[in-house]
Amino acid sequence: QTCALPISLIRRRRSRTVADAYAADVRGHCDQLAADLAAGAPPRIALTRLSENWPEVRPVVEADRFGLDVAAAWRSLAKDTNLGSLDLVALAWSYAQQTGVGLAVAMRHVAEGLSAQEQVDRTVVAELATAKGSRYIRAGMKQKRAEKTRCQKSIVTA
Repeated sequence: QTCALPISLIRRRRSRTVADAYAADVRGHCDQLAADLAAGAPPRIALTRLSENWPEVRPVVEADRFGLDVAAAWRSLAKDTNLGSLDLVALAWSYAQQTGVGLAVAMRHVAEGLSAQEQVDRTVVAELATAKGSRYIRAGMKQKRAEKTRCQKSIVTA
């Protein structure tokens, strides 16, 4: 029972680390997509280049190749991979198609938004770490005090 707390903390930390890595990957891929589009590459070519480094995006490439709804493909990929940040890519893609805003600009905004969110998340985690650390220290001290009291009681009864 005493091991459950550290194991759950390790699992949460690993899960958070994996999620952070995926978020950074998505941000990097948005940067790459925005750079290719800004350099004048057509969306199909930019998506194909992206799929070379990120195979999970191949269904999006196929949707574009067959003239299907690319934003819907991004939403589907977001759902399949459990990466909510891809919903932002889908929204940006859809917005760019509907309004005529450059796709490169839309992807750049998504990448910048994801970067800003990442910084906010890191700040919040750092600020909460102090409070969590204090809580664990107090819990440890309380447990030590209880052990000491138990030990003293056992000496008195012996």
